[in-house]
Amino acid sequence: MIIVLATIESTVGDIDALREAIINIEVATRKEPGNISYSFSAQLANPDVIQIVECWDTLDALAYHLKTPHVAEFTGVMAKHPPKSMVANAYDVAREVEIPMPS
Repeated sequence: MIIVLATIESTVGDIDALREAIINIEVATRKEPGNISYSFSAQLANPDVIQIVECWDTLDALAYHLKTPHVAEFTGVMAKHPPKSMVANAYDVAREVEIPMPS
């Protein structure tokens, strides 16, 4: 499984301007082959920061996603409201493990 964790630092106003584009990319991406989950969220303690969590079956599925029209559309809208910073990292996860919850 491929997990992508991204952080976008912006402004509340620019995030609000991206809202429709965020909804569109979330809905379209969740229908893609190989997508397990895809979501944006704003940090409650810092509403100028959005976090994106993506899970993919394979690296090929992620590569396909990055070439889709809805990614291009989102990128175009975000260019009109450029973030202060953006960091994205992908991880190849070998297996799922149980969370060691306290007894």
